[in-house]
Amino acid sequence: MKINAEGNSRMPVMFKRGMTAAIGVAVLVGGVVALAPTASAVGRSACTVEVTPGTWKTTVGSVNLRNGPSTRYYSKGLLSKGTKFRSSCGKGQWDYVKVLSGAHKNTYGWIDSYAAEPTPI
Repeated sequence: MKINAEGNSRMPVMFKRGMTAAIGVAVLVGGVVALAPTASAVGRSACTVEVTPGTWKTTVGSVNLRNGPSTRYYSKGLLSKGTKFRSSCGKGQWDYVKVLSGAHKNTYGWIDSYAAEPTPI
Protein backbone atom coordinates (compact mmCIF):
# COMPACT_ATOMS: atom_id res chain seq x y z
CA MET A 1 0.00 0.00 0.00
CA LYS A 2 1.34 3.41 -0.94
CA ILE A 3 0.96 6.59 1.13
CA ASN A 4 0.63 9.84 -0.82
CA ALA A 5 1.88 13.29 0.24
CA GLU A 6 -1.33 13.98 2.22
CA GLY A 7 -0.86 10.80 4.27
CA ASN A 8 -3.76 8.93 2.62
CA SER A 9 -3.37 5.39 1.47
CA ARG A 10 -3.69 4.68 -2.21
CA MET A 11 -4.78 1.10 -2.56
CA PRO A 12 -5.04 -0.21 -6.07
CA VAL A 13 -8.61 -0.04 -7.40
CA MET A 14 -8.82 -3.84 -7.90
CA PHE A 15 -7.80 -4.40 -4.26
CA LYS A 16 -10.52 -2.01 -3.06
CA ARG A 17 -13.15 -3.76 -5.19
CA GLY A 18 -12.02 -7.16 -3.95
CA MET A 19 -12.21 -6.06 -0.33
CA THR A 20 -15.66 -4.54 -0.86
CA ALA A 21 -16.89 -7.81 -2.37
CA ALA A 22 -15.34 -9.87 0.45
CA ILE A 23 -16.96 -7.68 3.10
CA GLY A 24 -20.32 -7.93 1.30
CA VAL A 25 -20.10 -11.73 1.23
CA ALA A 26 -19.08 -11.85 4.90
CA VAL A 27 -22.07 -9.70 5.87
CA LEU A 28 -24.41 -11.82 3.74
CA VAL A 29 -23.13 -15.11 5.15
CA GLY A 30 -23.13 -13.74 8.67
CA GLY A 31 -26.73 -12.65 8.23
CA VAL A 32 -27.74 -16.09 7.02
CA VAL A 33 -25.93 -17.80 9.88
CA ALA A 34 -27.46 -15.44 12.42
CA LEU A 35 -30.96 -16.27 11.14
CA ALA A 36 -30.46 -20.05 11.22
CA PRO A 37 -32.52 -21.69 13.99
CA THR A 38 -30.62 -23.31 16.82
CA ALA A 39 -31.53 -26.53 18.57
CA SER A 40 -32.12 -25.72 22.23
CA ALA A 41 -31.29 -28.23 24.91
CA VAL A 42 -34.22 -30.37 25.98
CA GLY A 43 -34.40 -32.65 28.96
CA ARG A 44 -36.88 -35.14 30.26
CA SER A 45 -39.80 -32.95 29.13
CA ALA A 46 -39.22 -34.14 25.52
CA CYS A 47 -39.90 -37.78 26.47
CA THR A 48 -42.90 -39.43 24.86
CA VAL A 49 -42.39 -42.93 26.32
CA GLU A 50 -41.73 -43.93 29.92
CA VAL A 51 -39.58 -47.01 30.35
CA THR A 52 -38.84 -49.26 33.29
CA PRO A 53 -35.67 -47.80 34.78
CA GLY A 54 -32.67 -50.00 34.30
CA THR A 55 -28.94 -50.02 33.83
CA TRP A 56 -27.62 -50.16 30.28
CA LYS A 57 -24.23 -49.93 28.59
CA THR A 58 -22.98 -48.71 25.26
CA THR A 59 -22.14 -51.44 22.76
CA VAL A 60 -19.92 -49.41 20.44
CA GLY A 61 -17.25 -46.80 20.97
CA SER A 62 -17.76 -43.08 20.39
CA VAL A 63 -21.49 -42.81 21.15
CA ASN A 64 -22.58 -39.17 21.19
CA LEU A 65 -24.25 -37.95 24.37
CA ARG A 66 -26.50 -35.21 22.98
CA ASN A 67 -28.49 -32.37 24.52
CA GLY A 68 -31.65 -33.42 22.64
CA PRO A 69 -33.27 -36.43 20.92
CA SER A 70 -31.85 -35.96 17.42
CA THR A 71 -28.57 -35.54 15.56
CA ARG A 72 -29.58 -31.86 15.16
CA TYR A 73 -28.61 -31.32 18.80
CA TYR A 74 -25.01 -30.77 19.79
CA SER A 75 -22.91 -33.47 21.40
CA LYS A 76 -21.95 -33.02 25.04
CA GLY A 77 -19.21 -35.60 24.52
CA LEU A 78 -18.48 -39.15 23.45
CA LEU A 79 -19.20 -42.24 25.51
CA SER A 80 -16.74 -45.10 25.10
CA LYS A 81 -17.78 -48.72 24.65
CA GLY A 82 -19.06 -50.23 27.91
CA THR A 83 -20.08 -46.91 29.51
CA LYS A 84 -22.96 -47.57 31.91
CA PHE A 85 -26.05 -45.38 32.12
CA ARG A 86 -29.59 -45.39 33.49
CA SER A 87 -32.50 -44.75 31.14
CA SER A 88 -35.92 -43.65 32.37
CA CYS A 89 -37.72 -42.42 29.26
CA GLY A 90 -37.34 -41.93 25.54
CA LYS A 91 -38.51 -40.41 22.29
CA GLY A 92 -38.40 -42.53 19.15
CA GLN A 93 -35.02 -44.26 18.99
CA TRP A 94 -33.53 -41.85 21.57
CA ASP A 95 -33.19 -42.48 25.31
CA TYR A 96 -32.85 -39.82 27.98
CA VAL A 97 -30.12 -41.08 30.31
CA LYS A 98 -27.94 -40.37 33.31
CA VAL A 99 -24.37 -41.55 32.74
CA LEU A 100 -23.16 -43.78 35.61
CA SER A 101 -19.52 -44.38 34.63
CA GLY A 102 -16.66 -42.93 32.62
CA ALA A 103 -15.63 -39.40 31.81
CA HIS A 104 -19.21 -38.07 31.72
CA LYS A 105 -20.37 -39.66 34.97
CA ASN A 106 -23.48 -37.96 36.46
CA THR A 107 -24.22 -36.12 33.19
CA TYR A 108 -27.74 -36.22 31.72
CA GLY A 109 -28.33 -36.37 27.99
CA TRP A 110 -29.74 -38.27 25.03
CA ILE A 111 -28.24 -41.29 23.24
CA ASP A 112 -29.26 -43.37 20.25
CA SER A 113 -30.76 -46.56 21.69
CA TYR A 114 -29.32 -48.67 18.86
CA ALA A 115 -25.91 -48.28 20.49
CA ALA A 116 -26.95 -49.78 23.84
CA GLU A 117 -27.87 -53.02 25.57
CA PRO A 118 -29.12 -53.85 29.08
CA THR A 119 -26.58 -54.87 31.71
CA PRO A 120 -27.23 -57.43 34.43
CA ILE A 121 -27.52 -55.98 37.92
